[in-house]
Amino acid sequence: NFTQNVGLIGVWSTTNSVSTTKFEMGQIASTQIGINCGYNTTNMAAGINGGLGQFANGSTSVGHLACSRTASAGQNGHRNGAYVAYNVNVSSAPGNSNFCLLRRNTGYSDRKLLVAYAGKLGSGNMALFDTALRNFLTTVGAI
Repeated sequence: NFTQNVGLIGVWSTTNSVSTTKFEMGQIASTQIGINCGYNTTNMAAGINGGLGQFANGSTSVGHLACSRTASAGQNGHRNGAYVAYNVNVSSAPGNSNFCLLRRNTGYSDRKLLVAYAGKLGSGNMALFDTALRNFLTTVGAI
């Protein structure tokens, strides 16, 4: 369940490209929720119920990138299951608009995704989730 102070969004991208407007998921009529794996050459941009934070993406938009909010004060960035950084950003109520894949507002993404998800997972479980997801994608031949 997504709430104002708790949420998680993430994607597994297989396309390396840079664009400040191409989002892999997000809200149509609001800028409060979204993830962009390759916002610039060194960062992803992501946010849940607040403004976007920039988190290091290892200079590539390929891989498992996620953003989690576990409190009202800020958001955590994750890359391939590892914690990357904390972004101080006070939460606001979730907007009332559609939630889309490969789009946020008018920014459509042409990146290829293996997985996209939204939900709730504590930051301490990201490494376990990444391992399970990586094992599944390897088993089915996706990576």
